Amino acid sequence: GGSSVGSADGDLVPLPMEHAMADPLFNAKIRKSFGGRMYWGSVIAIDADINSGDRAYHVRYEDGDEEHLVAFEVHQWMHRPGPSMPTSRAQSLRPAPAPTMTATRGPSIAASAAPST
Repeated sequence: GGSSVGSADGDLVPLPMEHAMADPLFNAKIRKSFGGRMYWGSVIAIDADINSGDRAYHVRYEDGDEEHLVAFEVHQWMHRPGPSMPTSRAQSLRPAPAPTMTATRGPSIAASAAPST
C-alpha cells in the first residue's frame, strides 16, 4: 500500500453488493483526462469510510489504472450519452419524462390524408 492522495484507503470497507447495486453511481461510465488524454473508466465497486461513512467509488480505467473517487467527482466526470444539455438544465435531478412523444408529434397523417367529402 502506497500513500494515496486524498483519503487514506486503509479506512475503507467494501459495501455489500446489494448496497452497491442500489447506488445510482454503481457501474457508472466516466471519462477522465490524464496528461491530456481521455481515458474511459467505470465504477466497479463502492467502498465506505469506516469513520465518516462517506462512499468512495472504486473506478477502474481502460489502461488498468484504478482509483477511488468521491460522488462529486464521479458526477463531474460521468459520461452522459446523447447530446450534451446546458449545464443549468443538467443540474436538475428530476428524472427525464418517458419517451412517449414520438407518436403524438404533429397532426396525425391519417386524419389529414382522408379526403373530406
